[in-house]
Amino acid sequence: MARVVVVCSAKGGVGKTTTAVNVAALFAETLRVLLIDSDPQDAGSASWWVANPSLWAVTLVKETDPARLVEVCGTRQHDLIVVDTPPRANSPAVEALANVADLFVCTAPPEGAEIVAALQTMQAVVDRRKAYVLLTMVDVRSMNEATEALAALEAAGVPCFRSVVRLYKAHRRARSQFLPVSHIVGEMASESAIDYRQVTSEIARMLTAQLQPVAAASG
Repeated sequence: MARVVVVCSAKGGVGKTTTAVNVAALFAETLRVLLIDSDPQDAGSASWWVANPSLWAVTLVKETDPARLVEVCGTRQHDLIVVDTPPRANSPAVEALANVADLFVCTAPPEGAEIVAALQTMQAVVDRRKAYVLLTMVDVRSMNEATEALAALEAAGVPCFRSVVRLYKAHRRARSQFLPVSHIVGEMASESAIDYRQVTSEIARMLTAQLQPVAAASG
């Protein structure tokens, strides 16, 4: 059965969809990936960005009904499923996937109120060990803010990614071209792609670590 990665946030404009589509695109370089857009809005959504799935090497499905969403995640035709959820706290989609997903990626800029909102989103996840905060939209001129935020999260016992996603105009260029950042050229395009490759590598390690106890038990 496919592994399921859910990308969520308490509000819009914090890099949730940008993260979902670019993580899906990078995993699609080596895996069969299903990208599910569960956001009822169309403008700026994953299905809007991935207007031509063949250019991304992913399968795209729009599904906003929470019950049906769980059913779709039971597919055996893909190796990985990435779900882009509606930007809201107490999201029915996140609640429905709480016992289905292998990993929840909660995006937030490195600011106090934004991180608190991300933590509220994580409340719906039954097993908190599966929910991680990913710092996004990090100002390259103030990287120390991200470092301090990561330290504060770790001190509070909140799981978080070591990688961060820096704020570059390349993300907007990629969106306007309906492509992942790994497929565009120009100023800071490679840096943007590197950030998401690092995030993707972390996700892969997390999913692999989850499988190790299962493999040991079956052996």
